[in-house]
Amino acid sequence: MFLKLRNNISMEGDIQLARIEVTHMFNKVEDINRSTMPEEISFPTKEHILSFARSFELIGFNVAKPNCGLRECIIYLSFIQEIWFKDGEIEAYEAPYIKKMNGGFCAIPLMAMSEFLSYSGTPNKDTAIHLINALTLSDINKKIEKIILKRITSAPHVHSLHAYKAKFFPRFVRALIVANLNFDSETTIVCDPYLGSGTTLVECSLMGLNSYGIDIDPLSCLISKIKLDAMDMREEDLLFNSFFQHLAYKSNTIYEFPDAIKKKFVKWNTIDEMEAYQREISSELDLIKADSQDYQKIHKIALSDALTRKFNIRMMGTGSGRFALDIAKTPLKSIIKSNLSSSIKAVGSINCLRELYNINLGQAHVSIGNATNRDFTDNLFDIIVTSPPYLPASSGREDYLTGKMISIKAMELASDNEMSDVKNSSVGSMENNSRLDMMHLPESVIDLFNWLMVDNLRRIKAAPIVTYYNALRDSLYEDMRTLKEGGKLIYIIGKESVFYSMSTKEILYKVECDKIFTELAISVGLKLIKQIDIELDKKSAVARPRSTDKYYECAIILTK
Repeated sequence: MFLKLRNNISMEGDIQLARIEVTHMFNKVEDINRSTMPEEISFPTKEHILSFARSFELIGFNVAKPNCGLRECIIYLSFIQEIWFKDGEIEAYEAPYIKKMNGGFCAIPLMAMSEFLSYSGTPNKDTAIHLINALTLSDINKKIEKIILKRITSAPHVHSLHAYKAKFFPRFVRALIVANLNFDSETTIVCDPYLGSGTTLVECSLMGLNSYGIDIDPLSCLISKIKLDAMDMREEDLLFNSFFQHLAYKSNTIYEFPDAIKKKFVKWNTIDEMEAYQREISSELDLIKADSQDYQKIHKIALSDALTRKFNIRMMGTGSGRFALDIAKTPLKSIIKSNLSSSIKAVGSINCLRELYNINLGQAHVSIGNATNRDFTDNLFDIIVTSPPYLPASSGREDYLTGKMISIKAMELASDNEMSDVKNSSVGSMENNSRLDMMHLPESVIDLFNWLMVDNLRRIKAAPIVTYYNALRDSLYEDMRTLKEGGKLIYIIGKESVFYSMSTKEILYKVECDKIFTELAISVGLKLIKQIDIELDKKSAVARPRSTDKYYECAIILTK
């Protein structure tokens, strides 16, 4: 069998993940490189191998002796664009994403198809057939060629419903899950105790795996629930309801910004502008009350995302809680309208994927809770995979919840007092700073604490960082308790956190986050299997815009 890598893979970290996943699924794996390919190949031909291939040296893998069947390969493979296999090599079946050819077959894996359909104008069965015809060189047109060569990879279908800082890349998390699956087990239960925007649970559902996710942030839980619910919605029902969306439901909804946001408008002397925004949000909330059940969910997530984009809250990085508020020029109503349109299209993509691949979604459960004290029975999970909040360091990530407060209030998820309680309990929050017991923490954490305490600018972060590591240790104890014997625990964390000079950008202190985390895990009785350092592309206008260094995250894999 020949597995062609997705042509939009450019980072070495993605290649590393692809190889780990493929090696787990096949007992024999051989790299296929451009420079060493023989001139004559019977099936697939050299022309097939090179068409729509990535422009780098490594094109894909020759594999043999699979540990699972063809359908599992198609459903699980995360970084593969095409699966080519000869007659009799593996048991085939008829499907719109598999094409019979002279000498064998070509199939498009689910993950690749999810990207193709999400960025096509018409996500339907005909588009899927055009795609398989183009990839096999049977019939190519410019529109389909443009879809195949699209570079975007991070947010296909429902993953795109809401902006979210530090979200998982779907291919990233699913590759780590697949690489740790036991193919002989009849059922696999996965948990993500720092749920975020629900990427883990969405990908588990598509792979037919049952999953549980918890998060202390009520907006995270709402986003995750709506994404999962959207996978069971029908595009035609949402389109029907959208025709009536202009009919406002008359109620007494009165939205007011949180007090911290109001103070910004008072300072700017723009009270009239603030009140106009509040009336606009109140009107939109009235419309949501008039929606049918499914459309209401899509409308809610469209409004919440629009508020996040319209009113961009940026932490200032000092740890004092100061933040900047930037208001986008695009009208709020325009963002909501665009969001509704793209959300309905995302549902259409999922409808098409489910029909094409005959997917029975795995059951997913979302609940509000604290990762350090979980309401789960012992020995429940086969795999725990998660990414906890970053170290409250010099990057402006001191408080994720502050950036969400406008949406949280609009969705009526928590009062100001309740939000204060959440911040005081959140792992990694600057306001969670009372646990200064260092008895069970690594020496490197104590050294970091002492360094921060003599720096007048940064000493405010000393207590929250010690509290953060105590909370991570509690979280690891809960992992130990709820993980099955022999189960896999996968934590994705930043490899290091760096403190810079504010004026010269000189590096003042490096925190080796991977080493500290591993020491904590071993201290609670977990066993390290391996660490995978993965370079990611996390530099953009909004993420690490002034950075010149490479960014690595670590997948630290443990067991008990």
